[in-house]
Amino acid sequence: MSVYYYSPGQLKKIFAPRFIVEKKLPVGLFIPPSYLENKITARRLEKLSDRENKFGYSFLSGFADHYCNILKRSVHQ
Repeated sequence: MSVYYYSPGQLKKIFAPRFIVEKKLPVGLFIPPSYLENKITARRLEKLSDRENKFGYSFLSGFADHYCNILKRSVHQ
């Protein structure tokens, strides 16, 4: 089965001009892979998650395995 993931830029083009990207955020950018789960403490994971929630780093969305695009209906439809 083929799986394809759109980049944030591709999604922007797909939904234009009816929607504009209001915000894009990386998801799990600072969270280590699951195979390291036993090597990292819960407290450390909490700190990494807090950092991601606090700063967002929208410019890093293209580097994250997953990201969240928040779209807003455009007035120019």
